[in-house]
This record gives sequence, C-alpha cells and structure tokens, in this order.
Amino acid sequence: MITEKILKLIVPFLFAIGFGWTLYSILSYDGYYHGEPLTKFNIIINERPKFYYDGNTKISFYAFTTLKYKNEFRISNGSNHLVRENEIMTKEIENIKSEDTIELAILKSDIKKLKKNSEIIKVVGLTIKNKLLIDPEKVKDYDRINKRENLFFNYLILVGLIIFGIRIYTKSRKKI
Repeated sequence: MITEKILKLIVPFLFAIGFGWTLYSILSYDGYYHGEPLTKFNIIINERPKFYYDGNTKISFYAFTTLKYKNEFRISNGSNHLVRENEIMTKEIENIKSEDTIELAILKSDIKKLKKNSEIIKVVGLTIKNKLLIDPEKVKDYDRINKRENLFFNYLILVGLIIFGIRIYTKSRKKI
C-alpha cells in the first residue's frame, strides 16, 4: 500500500508531467498544413522514394532527395495518409524512378530550408506527368480533421488531469 507521504510526492509530480505533456501536445501542431501559401517547382528525383515506418511511434512517411537540393523531402502526415489510403496513388509514388521530373508544392516558408541543404521539407502537393497525385486542398482538409480530433482528445486529458488534481487536493485538505 502506498503511504500518504509517498502519495503526496508522486501525485504532484505525475500531475505536472501529464499537464506539461498535454499542453505541449495541444500547442505543437507544426506538422499540419493549414492552408499557408505554397510554392510549386519542377525538380528531378535523385533516387526512388523510400517508405519508412517506425512501429514504436506509428510514424510513417515517404522520403526522397533531388539532384538540385540535398534536403530530404517527405510525404508525411496528411499527405502520407492520402497516399496510403489510395492503392493507385501508392503505386504511382513507389514507381517514381531516379531522374524522373516531378512538380512539388511546398510551404513558401520552407524555401529558406532549401538553401541550408540539410533540413527536412514537407511535401504538401505532388504532380507526376501532369497528373495531380497529392492535392494540397485534400491535405488541408485531412489535417484539419486530424488536428481537431487530437485537440479534443488532449483537452479531455487536460480536463481529466485538472479534475484529478482538484480531487486529490480536496482530499488532502480534509485530512488536515
């Protein structure tokens, strides 16, 4: 059985960690596309896109490089979801070969990253042979829904933590 002294030490610590994690997760949604201005340009692929999947974190994405830039371009988050749920689109992405020319749509704010040649660039739109594969509007719609669900879940956790903290506090005050 946990003694009252240990409980008084552990509960605030766990509450602080949970509260901090929840606030951090609510405030950190950089991976979503919200409809910011995009830049489109044609680029030659250096190597075939590779699919990466981390089973521990359930994160998956396609990554590729280009001849002109050394940055890693990633089809991730909403873009990746659209590709993975459409078998034809998945095959088209996986059939891109070295030295194929594609049109990318990236955030205008990511243009600075291209000059650094080392940062990851999120692909928001992709056109291959004049065929739009990844539509930025669909990415925006998917990300909006996904963000709303995640925010709702995190707010529920936050409210639960606040209620739990208040209950522990009131119980400890009654014993004094």
